Amino acid sequence: MQRSRSKPFRAPPSRALCWLAIGFWLAACSLDDETGGVDRAPPWPSGDLVAVAAPTPDRVLVASRDGRILRSVDGGRSWSRARTPATSVLADLIMVDAERGWAVGPGTILTSEDSGAHWERQRLPGPAEDWPLVAVAAVDGDRAVALAEDGRWLTTTDGGGLWRASGRDREEAGVPGPKRLADVDCRSVAPARCWAVGDRVVAIDPGSDGFRVREIADAAGLPAFPFRFGGVELAREDAERLRATAGRLARRAVEWQVEAFVTREERRRYAEDQDPSALFDRIEARAGEVVGQLEAVGIPNDRITVVGSPPWGYEELLDDDPGFLARYWAQRLAPAPSVSVRAEEAVDLRTVVVTESGLLAGDAEGRLFVGEGEDGPLTVGEGAAPHGLLAMAPVGPRWVAVGRQGGIFILRSGRRGLEVAPASVGAGGALFETLRSVSFAPGSDVGWAVGNAGRIVTTGDGGHGWMRLEPPKGL
Repeated sequence: MQRSRSKPFRAPPSRALCWLAIGFWLAACSLDDETGGVDRAPPWPSGDLVAVAAPTPDRVLVASRDGRILRSVDGGRSWSRARTPATSVLADLIMVDAERGWAVGPGTILTSEDSGAHWERQRLPGPAEDWPLVAVAAVDGDRAVALAEDGRWLTTTDGGGLWRASGRDREEAGVPGPKRLADVDCRSVAPARCWAVGDRVVAIDPGSDGFRVREIADAAGLPAFPFRFGGVELAREDAERLRATAGRLARRAVEWQVEAFVTREERRRYAEDQDPSALFDRIEARAGEVVGQLEAVGIPNDRITVVGSPPWGYEELLDDDPGFLARYWAQRLAPAPSVSVRAEEAVDLRTVVVTESGLLAGDAEGRLFVGEGEDGPLTVGEGAAPHGLLAMAPVGPRWVAVGRQGGIFILRSGRRGLEVAPASVGAGGALFETLRSVSFAPGSDVGWAVGNAGRIVTTGDGGHGWMRLEPPKGL
């Protein structure tokens, strides 16, 4: 008897179509897991664009707030979506060179080693929700800094294999660290260092946990005001000078610091080997005299800080810390009885670039701050933009800044300091969408800026003239 041969199963045409549909659905799910959502939108950047990087004149990458990264290899004529892990929000993106880059967002660090075509997630030191990351910059492919909005930061020296936490809760030489950070830039030449800006300017060494707060220049420029020996009243001419300076700065966002000093002879006469209350009274009265002059011209009390107030309850501390009072006196001694007054700009810095001579930073009001050398304080430049500045990039001997209401500005050093001139935008008229990022290809005049509502503009002449980049008709 001949054995029957089993026939292969063939589904009816309708059932075959069902299996085919299921196969496509499974493939789509696989893509969804890798890219954070099936991209059914046209292959063109859309939504609010938060970052742009141009590693070469023809290659450009953009990141959107909703977690997508798109890239073009033909100067923006066509785009493809990069393959990324599921990411809901991105805030910044950089390319260290033509191959390597990083992107960050709240609870996310991504890295690419193939020109931004594929991205992989890197491990954070702790729960992802603890790290509201907003910016990233790199010294090279190994050393980088990622900023958290709340004043902390992460550093790596091995390409992101290990990220270390620092900042916020630390103080450096008695100076508190930042409470808010927005942008960071790094210098690749030795000694390698990064500078972060927000409510303070912080110098960060990616290879250590240390940091240094860089001061904003004293806006008042007042000398220490002298007092007579044992006295507590300002001379009339000094009081008039203080009120005039404070009145000039009254409408600016300035935080005032008042600090009173005594001499060794005053300490010997009023406090040595006896109750220091008499000298405490004089210190408090001197500081109060200056505070009163500031308040007389309308400076709110909550914008005045008295440094070194007398420790009236010092006796309770001496049992555990016998040297407490001696240290206090050491901080209060000066060659002459005096009070120093410092006016510190309350800054909201949003962008920073490292220059050949130091730093250049821009704030939410359009002001520019210049810092010369490694440690000098930042001073307010003569030039200012009419809108808040959110990003800057170097191009040749100048810089291009972008910001609110579509502002694009050329910054250059001139005879009177930093000069600010608006750039021109071609067909389509003025821009009104906020621009959030700008980048120029290294050694090239080709640059890109991106912002809200999918706005992309490009330049080929170093930032003087810009052209809108629009999707082809039908997309």
